[in-house]
Amino acid sequence: MEIKKGNDKVTEMLTTLNEDAIKIHGFVSEIIQHIKGLKDTFDEIIEIGNSVDSKARENLYEYIDVWKTLVEGLDTLDIEILKRVIDHAIWMDNVAKSLEGKSDWIPTDHTQCNLGKWYYSKGKMIIDKYGARAVEIFTSIEDAHARLHNLGISAINLQKEGKAEEAFKKAVEMYNSSKEIIDKLFMLYEEIVKHSNK
Repeated sequence: MEIKKGNDKVTEMLTTLNEDAIKIHGFVSEIIQHIKGLKDTFDEIIEIGNSVDSKARENLYEYIDVWKTLVEGLDTLDIEILKRVIDHAIWMDNVAKSLEGKSDWIPTDHTQCNLGKWYYSKGKMIIDKYGARAVEIFTSIEDAHARLHNLGISAINLQKEGKAEEAFKKAVEMYNSSKEIIDKLFMLYEEIVKHSNK
């Protein structure tokens, strides 16, 4: 009788354990389905993001083409400054594509990009004509521009070495430096326009 009682108890425990295992299996299956649903949703979001990114790039280059057509043949310093802003946007986009693995483009140092070539040649030769403030702004671009190139090169190299987190940090610094350069170029543009209207 004791043995039968013990067997019944073990059978009852095994039945309860089996029922609990079935419930847990159901919960785990449900969680897995939710995770799969989340993964599918994330995949869709990434696909949409890539599509938006691609369309934004396409639009950027369409706008640049229109801009180039509009300013073709115009050779005033204010237009040159705006051209350098466009060159800078293209440079930044090239860095972004490299960081995303969509290009194997490697930036040159700050003296070899279009902004750098203009800065160290024609820009340096004519900026004095636009007053002390224009010279001050112009001069302040140099260090920020060199820093930007160093950060871009460093971010791309880190990404290639598989150091994504460090590359991301450098890229954030680079984007902040980019904003500083754009701000300075627009300040220079405004100063040149103001001086030209005197």
